[in-house]
Amino acid sequence: MSKDGLLPRKLKELSLRHVPEVGIHLTSVTCSLLALIVSYNALSIIAGITPLVVFTLVSLAVIVIRLNPPDDAPDEIWHSKKWYKMPRYVMHLVAIYLFLCILSSILYNHNENPIVWVSGLLMIIPAVMVYIILQVQDTYDSPCTFKCPLVPFIPCLSTLCNTWILFSVSWKDLLTVICLILIGVIYYFVYSMWHSHLNERGGSIINMSSQSLSSQVEPNANYSDESMLL
Repeated sequence: MSKDGLLPRKLKELSLRHVPEVGIHLTSVTCSLLALIVSYNALSIIAGITPLVVFTLVSLAVIVIRLNPPDDAPDEIWHSKKWYKMPRYVMHLVAIYLFLCILSSILYNHNENPIVWVSGLLMIIPAVMVYIILQVQDTYDSPCTFKCPLVPFIPCLSTLCNTWILFSVSWKDLLTVICLILIGVIYYFVYSMWHSHLNERGGSIINMSSQSLSSQVEPNANYSDESMLL
């Protein structure tokens, strides 16, 4: 991350032994202080919750990348005559799916009233309906080396499972993780975004990937082939 400019460049400097001493020392001191201040139980829960949040965001990003056409895709792709083809609203569908998963998890895990937790289970039904809409959307190939199979089934299933585990913990632990994530987001917008090497190059990698995707989009091609996976 330091080599990419997202963290201070001092952290990427190597010692005579070819190891990043500054980064190792900073990480060691930080972990030691957390171990002294925070209980081991809380640290273990936070360490377990944080990857789930990351995996959930990655799963949703995979759906958007695979189902969202390039900006310069032909008009017949953006304005499909089929009512169930809605490439312009992939982001909205993903946001709705995430909201339904979170709502279902909260109602089921944090209420002892049988009616409420049954309603939490029933909230899976509209989530499945949103998944079906995502399933019938066209998929687009990508220049990535590895491609996730069965998109959007696996990312949607991953999101559902992760949110149910996330919201099964106490609100105190969950709010702690959310605060840590917000700190990271603030740091990104204050420092990382302005020092990123990709930003200094004007987003050349993003433009290159977009052009690569655009070159593979043909107006009369069938993009629903599920063998074209991210």
